Amino acid sequence: MSNVRTIDASSLAEKLQRGEVLLIDVREAAEFAECHIPNAISLPLTNIEPHFVQLSGETRTLVFQCQKGKRGELAAEQALVKVPGNKEIYNLTGGIEAWQQAALPVVSTQSGGKKTLPLNRQVFIAVGSLIFIGSLLAIAGIKAGAILTLFVSCGLLVAGFTGWCGMALLLQKMPWNR
Repeated sequence: MSNVRTIDASSLAEKLQRGEVLLIDVREAAEFAECHIPNAISLPLTNIEPHFVQLSGETRTLVFQCQKGKRGELAAEQALVKVPGNKEIYNLTGGIEAWQQAALPVVSTQSGGKKTLPLNRQVFIAVGSLIFIGSLLAIAGIKAGAILTLFVSCGLLVAGFTGWCGMALLLQKMPWNR
């Protein structure tokens, strides 16, 4: 069970209007570019670590936010440990989806612009494709297929146990995710 405090969309909207909070969107840059809460800053969870030093000097309440709430919760948990002296750290319950369900305003570029899949779905597609190709090659008797499948499986284990995903780090650098 997490010890991160949460805030609902309506309460956050009031605090944002009064200038009491710094809203940190921890989704990937492409997700932020497509749609975000006004006045939010983008600090993707995959690269948030170096920014904790800057956040330690912030006097406003820190509110972390993502799509549905899980990445925001992870960022808030890290901030509780790595942002010294900051007493007020929250996660937006339900993320930007809850914000939109509350009919609160968003900044959106979805007027015919490109739409990028969320990074986690890109990882699922890439990993699934590599395992599929490796399995087909292995069935055809090509040893490289079994090695590829074994390598990708090890990557999944590392990601599951540590939270570090090499595939996600690679994909976030791709031009369509900038």
